[in-house]
Amino acid sequence: METDILSLIPDSYATIYKDMAKKYSPEIESIKINSKEYLFLKPGDITSALATADISDSLDFPYWVKIWDASVILGEFLVATKDIQPKKTLELGAGLGVSGIIAASNGYDVTVTDYQQDILNFTRISAQLNKLDNVRCQLLDWQKPEDLGKFDLIIGSELIYHKRLFEPLINVMKKYLAPNGLIYLAQDSGRKSLKEFLELCGRDFNIGVKKRKISSNDDNIEILLIKLILK
Repeated sequence: METDILSLIPDSYATIYKDMAKKYSPEIESIKINSKEYLFLKPGDITSALATADISDSLDFPYWVKIWDASVILGEFLVATKDIQPKKTLELGAGLGVSGIIAASNGYDVTVTDYQQDILNFTRISAQLNKLDNVRCQLLDWQKPEDLGKFDLIIGSELIYHKRLFEPLINVMKKYLAPNGLIYLAQDSGRKSLKEFLELCGRDFNIGVKKRKISSNDDNIEILLIKLILK
């Protein structure tokens, strides 16, 4: 498998990939949207990710190791919507970068962010698997956000899971959103903390919500697409 993946990426990314292979035994997952195929590198073995995390603390748990339904739904929305023209886009808490890669494959200029280089390296390789040159990967600490400029569109999926992150997330969105910009978040409707987060957002944003129902592993799941516009 390693040889197969190395044959799909430029030689300049081989060192990054080989380092990841030692830790995560990466594998490729294919996602198809409207007959177009997207390739994503993901961990085949999450032992290393769990070993370096305090799994008793939900803030430290490595949620990034899987492809979440919400990230695919958000990507599908960005492909299908007529309300957004491809724009300068920031993906927050990107994990494996699914929404950002899908957006970039459809003309968006995307900056993908997360808090560890190992996480971003998966997106770097996925960008090469999809032959993209319009994806930038950037470390970002929501508690100490550096200046990345302004973005016409901010996206994120499954970001609303811990109350301690609510204020930093809202502040980061306000910091990076360009005038007249849009924010779209995708979230499993079952999150208990969702109502509180939206109430906090209501201080600064006008909020719209659309529902998408999907079947996943024999379960019916409702994903919310949350649209935020600064007041």
